[in-house]
Amino acid sequence: MGQYWKLFNLDQMENTHLGAAKMGEFFYANYNKLFINALLGDKPGHKFWAGDRIILLGDYAEGLPAGVVTSEDSTMLRNCSTSDRVYDLLTYKSSLLDGVQDVMKEFPAETSYILRNFSKKEYVHSRTVAEYRQYRGAPPGLSQALFTLIGWSDDPSCALYYNTDAYTPADRGGKTPLHRGSWAGNRLDIVVSSDEVQQTLKDEQWKDISTETARHVSNVYTSVGQQEEDMYAQFERMCRQQLRSEMCCTQ
Repeated sequence: MGQYWKLFNLDQMENTHLGAAKMGEFFYANYNKLFINALLGDKPGHKFWAGDRIILLGDYAEGLPAGVVTSEDSTMLRNCSTSDRVYDLLTYKSSLLDGVQDVMKEFPAETSYILRNFSKKEYVHSRTVAEYRQYRGAPPGLSQALFTLIGWSDDPSCALYYNTDAYTPADRGGKTPLHRGSWAGNRLDIVVSSDEVQQTLKDEQWKDISTETARHVSNVYTSVGQQEEDMYAQFERMCRQQLRSEMCCTQ
């Protein structure tokens, strides 16, 4: 179960397929380097996707989010935006992202970044996502934050245990749909975190959604552990049933 997802830049008409995979096959992969290098917007002479409309589109999508495409866009993009074949049309009309300059290497490994949404004046801090709780193995980053925010489709299938009826968040709160991302198709960039950047965000009254995004990412990660526990419990039940069956046969 699940659909295929692809990352599109609606302004430059480019795409990258993240392995042309289902969300459950790439969600936990480390794509921080790709996103930071592509979206970094505060380095002179470096602008790939910074400030552009970015969307993670599922191939069951029947159109783009309302308001993403305007009358100023090309006829082609306007037609795509309302088509139930929008995934195929954008794939055909766009070109594959061909290499991204590695600018991350110019910053220390411990550098913190801020993901900004110009369309909504909201932002997410990478440190909040990574330090929300203790993780087994490498913690999530801005790539996981993006996956929870920019996904769009008319079908909820994501090939993730999080997306099944069997999973309940540890905090007993509701599950935020991954296929209806609140940032899908919005204008995004990433900047290096600094006191100056933080002050500007405060002065311009941007909204910090780091904690709620980190909680959403954490819930998706937690679902993996719950799936393992549920599978183990199911295995134990099968073993007990088999044992009872064998005991009955010997009596």
